[in-house]
Amino acid sequence: MAKFEKQKYPLGTLVELSAAGSTRQQNYSLVGGFGIVIGFEACRHYPYTTKWMKDGEWIGMSPYSDSVFKGYEIKKLKTVKK
Repeated sequence: MAKFEKQKYPLGTLVELSAAGSTRQQNYSLVGGFGIVIGFEACRHYPYTTKWMKDGEWIGMSPYSDSVFKGYEIKKLKTVKK
């Protein structure tokens, strides 16, 4: 029986890489940026689909692609309080 991940981040949530996600070599171009959750499919190996922005530009494997993650690779973006 497959183990499905419970949705931790609703669609539209702003996220950043967690410590685990930052250390993964394939995520190097996303470090320092932030993403928005645009999809979730519990049955997928990487259930979260995101779009990422860094330095004012949308980024990813290509400008038109989405990035996918497991729940432990991302965390909710912390906002700066003034």
